[in-house]
Amino acid sequence: MEIQHQLQEIPRTVVRTWLRAAHVPLRVVERVARRDHDAEWPPALAFESFEAQVKQVVGGVLRDDELVEEGRLIEAKVGQLRKAAQLETVAERRKATAAAKERATRESAEQRRQRVAREAAERKAAIERDRATKKQRAEREAQRKKAAAAQAEASTRKAVARTQRSAAKTRVAGERQALSKQRAAATAKKRAVNADKKIRATKAVRQATR
Repeated sequence: MEIQHQLQEIPRTVVRTWLRAAHVPLRVVERVARRDHDAEWPPALAFESFEAQVKQVVGGVLRDDELVEEGRLIEAKVGQLRKAAQLETVAERRKATAAAKERATRESAEQRRQRVAREAAERKAAIERDRATKKQRAEREAQRKKAAAAQAEASTRKAVARTQRSAAKTRVAGERQALSKQRAAATAKKRAVNADKKIRATKAVRQATR
């Protein structure tokens, strides 16, 4: 049994040595590319899966139960790591989905806030425009009324001036007419006096010649 065990140890050692040698280049890359927390690094899992298959196949051919058991253990380990990787991937996807939903919710809330603010600003601007329009309309109406009042006042002054001029003309005409009548009366009186004097003079001459 001891000799058989030793004979089995030789190919087992060869297989292990060959696998370690084959793993060397991958380990060099692994030191650079693998992250410390990345226990499920895909190239490492692929090699370990290959190692498990080799040990199980070679162990089966050589009837080396120890080598077969190593292969099974490595295969189980790879399966657990891959399952953990899948669970982590699902968790990351869920986390990303939740983050996307939260971001969409925040963006939607922000869009609503911006829309409400924009509508409030538009309403305020409309009120300001309406107020300015009413103010301009009131100012134009006040100017129109002021101009109409000034025009009415000017028209009234002109009418009063015309009335006063007409009254003055009428008064002057009356005064001229009265003066003309006075002059006519004075002339007639003077003529009457002169006529009376002539008559008296004539009577006096007649009496003197008798």
